[in-house]
Amino acid sequence: MRKSIFVMASSLFFLMTACQKETNLTTTSPSILPDKFDYAPMSEGSSFTYEFLSKDSATGAWKTSEMQTNVGSKEDFQKQKWTIINHSEGQSLRAEATNELNRCDGFVWTKLLKTYNNQGVSVKNYEIPMLKYPLTKGKTWKSEDFPILINNEKALVFTMFAVRETGLTRTVKDVVYRDVVRIDEEAAVEIRGIAETVPVSRFYDKKAGLIEAITFGENPITGREDTVSIQRLVRFDIK
Repeated sequence: MRKSIFVMASSLFFLMTACQKETNLTTTSPSILPDKFDYAPMSEGSSFTYEFLSKDSATGAWKTSEMQTNVGSKEDFQKQKWTIINHSEGQSLRAEATNELNRCDGFVWTKLLKTYNNQGVSVKNYEIPMLKYPLTKGKTWKSEDFPILINNEKALVFTMFAVRETGLTRTVKDVVYRDVVRIDEEAAVEIRGIAETVPVSRFYDKKAGLIEAITFGENPITGREDTVSIQRLVRFDIK
């Protein structure tokens, strides 16, 4: 079961992009909204290229791939405006990513997977509140419990978020980012009353958005918690 949970959590939360400020925001304090949604920049036609490193559970060797994220046009879904997000590895479009939508509304950046099927895990219309503004140190939030299927067995998935650090300077792929926040997540799946979690640390730059994500898991050789995957921003073009 641990493998299924890790596959789901790492896949669902790997495909991160950003969000554009909507024109129809409703809030009583518009002056404290971040400028164009800091830490999650986006406009149609923008692109982000990521390097993805994953550790082989049997050998401990690292595998490297590259993923391109492109911001598409708007789509109406469930009476709301969403932005279409497309991902590709090499020349191949990731099938599950073609059903990914993002939106910003008020103080929340939300990611939605319309459909997702991978290695026995099945999800439909799953919304994840990735960022909640303002991003202040110590702030926490949690997604709603959401029903899914793992090998046709009912389960619940939810994610807990915490802003651990703000105002960081972090170097990623030889680029120095000077206004970074760190958000720690715990993606959890509960099945038959037993919950398993996968910790993820994400680093968002105020201008570039997500610049690095580190996923942790159990090392099968040592039995200790270890880094199992790393996602790093290589280049970006914000329109």
